[in-house]
Amino acid sequence: MHLNRQIWFKVKCNLSFNTIVERLNNFPYGEDNPIGFDVTEIQEEKVLVRYIERQNITEELRDPFGAIEKITTIKYVVFHFEVVSFDKYGFLLKIKNSPVSLKGFVKTFSNLFQSEFFISKIQISVEDIYTYLVKSNLVGRFSVKKLMVSSIPFGEKTVATINLKSSDNAYKEFKKKYTDNNYKYETISLILRFESEWETIEISSSGSIVCTSGLDTLVENYIKLTQPKSV
Repeated sequence: MHLNRQIWFKVKCNLSFNTIVERLNNFPYGEDNPIGFDVTEIQEEKVLVRYIERQNITEELRDPFGAIEKITTIKYVVFHFEVVSFDKYGFLLKIKNSPVSLKGFVKTFSNLFQSEFFISKIQISVEDIYTYLVKSNLVGRFSVKKLMVSSIPFGEKTVATINLKSSDNAYKEFKKKYTDNNYKYETISLILRFESEWETIEISSSGSIVCTSGLDTLVENYIKLTQPKSV
């Protein structure tokens, strides 16, 4: 199955979910608007959107006779994102397969609000989401294929990083060897049986989650469950 990388953000604003959907619809991409949005699906508490940015890149080249030629090429930045209703003071934002820099997207997205707008990346606890997944009553068999752990005490002034591979459960084997908590989980990769299908997920402490589409709902439920709501 196809793997998608996703990162999550929390957005605080004073606009309703319906108003956000309306403004996304009113900011379409087109020939006269090289940066915009394409709303692909509207659900009761979620809207699926495509971000499109057309960039004209001009380069100057010198021909064999010394003359300068200008060559313009077109580059497109395209990715999907979801706006998920969360509470009356904001919403969750999931971005899929984004480029390295989101500066242009964030600037364009913030222009929709015309009001107070705060966006922050959601931090992911590798161990917490692992526990949530394997304890779900919708998950059957599973195996932890890879585990990366850093800041493991090795000497008086030395720490180590290890990469484990296993045909069973690398997390369980690591916990047998290291009983204290003086280390940091960097990444964990699992294969698990979810609703009669085998799914794959890799979780990183950087906040990146790479998984097959069958796990999207389970991951979203975890994000909603762990984020405090504004009161």
